[in-house]
Amino acid sequence: MRKHSINILVITLISLLTVASYMEVANGDIFKTLKLRQPDRPNVCIFEANPDITDNWDELKIATLSGIYEWEKTMSESYPDGDWKINIYDTIPWVDHESKTTDDYQQCNVMINYEETNTESNALGTTSISFNNSYHKYMFINVYLEISQVSNTLIIKEGTMGEFKKLDVKVTLSPNTIRNIVLHEMGHAVGLEHYYVKTPFNTGERGTDRSAMYFSMDINEPENILYVQPPDIAMIVELYGEDGWKDSTPPWNVRDCGFINNIIYNCN
Repeated sequence: MRKHSINILVITLISLLTVASYMEVANGDIFKTLKLRQPDRPNVCIFEANPDITDNWDELKIATLSGIYEWEKTMSESYPDGDWKINIYDTIPWVDHESKTTDDYQQCNVMINYEETNTESNALGTTSISFNNSYHKYMFINVYLEISQVSNTLIIKEGTMGEFKKLDVKVTLSPNTIRNIVLHEMGHAVGLEHYYVKTPFNTGERGTDRSAMYFSMDINEPENILYVQPPDIAMIVELYGEDGWKDSTPPWNVRDCGFINNIIYNCN
């Protein structure tokens, strides 16, 4: 699944999962949606990564499943009468999908693919939307396994005091970071956009403490675990209703909602 992206991209939503800071004082935080929702329950296909770019596939697969199931688990606990099951098909081996396109996997409305690096931006994950064909509406997630970081490296030469030079260093992301990326991108796959912080952070608080859909995370904390937060739950219910994926849904697609202290208000 490496040579088809130009053919499938309709809208690309880039998740800037890098170290970032954002602050603006206003009446409340804003949570936006993509103003669309999956017409059916999430049916997920996971495409094995090219063995040439990782020798750690088993751990990456477990991390991916953990990120997916976090949504099912949290929604089921929050609204136990709803149908929140996410179908995950058997992983598709690299040799079976390397020359295929998305048209070969019409049973899937969420597809997860892995690339070594992102050559177009500093995003660690992207979710591409293809809802233009009624026979196959799907979200295509790309997860990137490495990121370039600028490092100030001390260069010492004989007879000199040494000097610092900026070098681009490739950093392989930990399985736990991959889990967090998948968790975030799955939020996009079911219709969420990003959570925008407009009110001051508390001491030590990060954007991801408010929502898994905050637009950045600190990859320098490889053991940090993201969770689905109360605003994420509330916005899923705004999109799908308390009954979950398969049953009654709200008659309109919400565009955004405000949040103050995890309390939802003023949805548009």
